[in-house]
Amino acid sequence: GDVYKRQKQKRFAAAIASYTKAIKATPANHLLYSNRSLVHSTMRAFELSATDARKCIDLCPGFMKARVRLACALLELHRFDEAREACRDGLKIDLNCRELGEILQRIRSCERGDHLQEARFGNSVDAIDQQKSMQQAAEAQEQAEAEETDRAAQNLRRKGTSATVESSRETPQGCIAGLMHTCQDLGSELKRIWIGRHEVFLPVWYSDENMAKISPAGRTKCMSGVFKAIGEYDKMPYGLKLPEGAMYLLCPELGAEACEAMCSEPSRFAGLIQEIVGTMALGADKRAQENLWTRRDALADVFVELGGFKVPFLEERPVTYPSGESAPKGHAAVFGFGNRLELFGMLRNLFLHQSLFMGIRAVLAKAYELGILQMEQLTESKDSVTTNEPQNLDVNTTLRQ
Repeated sequence: GDVYKRQKQKRFAAAIASYTKAIKATPANHLLYSNRSLVHSTMRAFELSATDARKCIDLCPGFMKARVRLACALLELHRFDEAREACRDGLKIDLNCRELGEILQRIRSCERGDHLQEARFGNSVDAIDQQKSMQQAAEAQEQAEAEETDRAAQNLRRKGTSATVESSRETPQGCIAGLMHTCQDLGSELKRIWIGRHEVFLPVWYSDENMAKISPAGRTKCMSGVFKAIGEYDKMPYGLKLPEGAMYLLCPELGAEACEAMCSEPSRFAGLIQEIVGTMALGADKRAQENLWTRRDALADVFVELGGFKVPFLEERPVTYPSGESAPKGHAAVFGFGNRLELFGMLRNLFLHQSLFMGIRAVLAKAYELGILQMEQLTESKDSVTTNEPQNLDVNTTLRQ
């Protein structure tokens, strides 16, 4: 039995290594992430399984198997709220997905504690074996990634180019498609949290007393900290990197002066969110492009790194490697990033959506942590939601995830 188990684990580890190498060669193939997610799940490496399922969904949002695998992995990790949200997201695409419906039932069963009773009768996997299996899966993937990175780097050195391993993997079209999905997802999250929670958020945001508890240094420190963290984050997807200050040039609404004005007059912040959410149904892409076009002189020197390439805002400036070396004639990067105004307009929307969403979320999370809001306000119906302190505004709302 032990010999068979070891052989089986070796086969799974080999499968992970094969899928990992294939992903390095064709990173836009969603099926590879889905298949590797399944193998990770079989090895009970559920964190890795969830990561691959999310990547598959990013590449192909309508692929239901990935949504089922994500929900299953989160359920096994006992992250029930996230598993429920994954099921609901999937059911928005396919209301008749039987597997997601069954997972929702399992979530409710686990929350009642039924899984604890099952564990007493020996249905749980031995914790030591599970830990070993997870470690094998992680090591197999890590080793395969390291081998592929080293192989790609050697090939680039032989060619004598300053191109990076990153730029040799991602296609410009794949980067743009991935960021577009991310922008759309963040827009949906911002719209959802604003529509569903603004009646709880606004009383907290408008209250000087509440905000002093949340951020003793004031609203400006609170929000500017969120915006700064986003602009300086060094692990953005698809190799996206921003020079210092680039986000504020694309989104002056998030800059220090604008942030100070919004926070000294809190209704301005609410007005900005309402404006951004409102434009989603009225052509947000076009409005972003118009905004950038009117400020094109100020943006003349702006660039971003994407997929291992340096992409300037101005169309007449060529795409280069980060070192400044031009991409070879005929290379996909020369024209693959498409219309620059459309690209940077999408990035403007992405950072606005992310910054405003994370700003709201940070205030709500801290308010709950400090007891300003109660858990009931995050889960109960409109009729039962109240705040701890007297407010002049109606704060009833539904806060379901």
